[in-house]
Amino acid sequence: MSEFFPVETPDGVMWVEADANTDLSGFRLAGRPVKQTFEESFEIMKKNAWRLYNGVLEFSPQEVEISFGIKFGAEVETPILALAKASAEANYTVTLKWNSKDALPTTTITPKSPPKS
Repeated sequence: MSEFFPVETPDGVMWVEADANTDLSGFRLAGRPVKQTFEESFEIMKKNAWRLYNGVLEFSPQEVEISFGIKFGAEVETPILALAKASAEANYTVTLKWNSKDALPTTTITPKSPPKS
């Protein structure tokens, strides 16, 4: 059975779905009660997705695809928005593509800003 866990990220606490018996020792779980609105939760997810996107730009791909699921749930009778469980290994799937040999990674990185809400 799945449960929701509050995980500390650089952009705030993000709820993550995981099986109850999942080893969460590699995560920094929030050690405090977390009350967030849907909008607050969604903003934190967007910021984390942009952080991941900007991180993979180091590889200079010609195409980037980042996939993740969002799930609605309840924790202690409070509705929450959580990063849905994709598999036991990852919640995000990242695909980087280069279309030719001339498109090898370079050291130039141009981070992008998240879209305005």
